[in-house]
Amino acid sequence: RFDGYNFKVYKYDKDDSLKSSLDFLLGNIRLDQNKNIWITRRGHPPGTPLTLARYDRKADGFIKLTADLDLKSINRFRISGDGHTIWVCMKDGNGLQALNMRTNTVTKYINPASDKDTHIRQNTLLDTRDMGSSILVATQNGLWSFDKATKTFKRPSCPVRDSAFLYHTNFF
Repeated sequence: RFDGYNFKVYKYDKDDSLKSSLDFLLGNIRLDQNKNIWITRRGHPPGTPLTLARYDRKADGFIKLTADLDLKSINRFRISGDGHTIWVCMKDGNGLQALNMRTNTVTKYINPASDKDTHIRQNTLLDTRDMGSSILVATQNGLWSFDKATKTFKRPSCPVRDSAFLYHTNFF
């Protein structure tokens, strides 16, 4: 951490549960609307789950999230505009997961598909963006919109000449 004059280096401390999550290679880093820093760490050795953690200013360390997320399948995550939900893009056909930070509960949303291959492509999420009433989701099967109120997926509307963008991932 750089304060304008000096760097503070955070190192692994096996006796400190806050700082113990720092024995890793960083994955994603996000800043929420309250200026909290959120990180994922890649599991080490390979094959171990990722860790999702938030920097705690008072404790000057990282607090690991203990929610029931399938941490091996996290691709990316975004923090909602209201700061109460973490939207998690999952790999391997595991869909979209919403972590409610107030209740520490996880809800899984799957985009229904007619066959296994389509299911995996539609539910392997590459990235997401909170658009207010909906979540824009980039998948291996193109662009989708998840309506927060109805809890359903649909293709976003766009001019026909641009519709190839919705169905292919070459653009991401």
